[in-house]
Amino acid sequence: MLYSLALVLPLAFIGCDQDDDCNMMDRGTIVDYTGFDGCGFVIVMEDSSVYEVANWQEVNVIPKDGMDICFDYEVEDFWASICMVGQMISLTDCQVIE
Repeated sequence: MLYSLALVLPLAFIGCDQDDDCNMMDRGTIVDYTGFDGCGFVIVMEDSSVYEVANWQEVNVIPKDGMDICFDYEVEDFWASICMVGQMISLTDCQVIE
């Protein structure tokens, strides 16, 4: 019993905080830009900057329109996009804010 408690208790402290605190990560909202030529889901920041994500399939998040997320990223300076609504990035971490 004590062994089981020791395994389960740390899980309560892992994951995205429920108080919308991104813990040194950026915060944004996923927006569906499918209506624009060559676009899909993008991330829109509070300052209205837009990021095109190159690797949605590599992160553990299925993007949905209106979903708030905390994320870290790397800028992809040498990648081109046919959507051209924002800077191209690769996500290194992504967590849904619930």
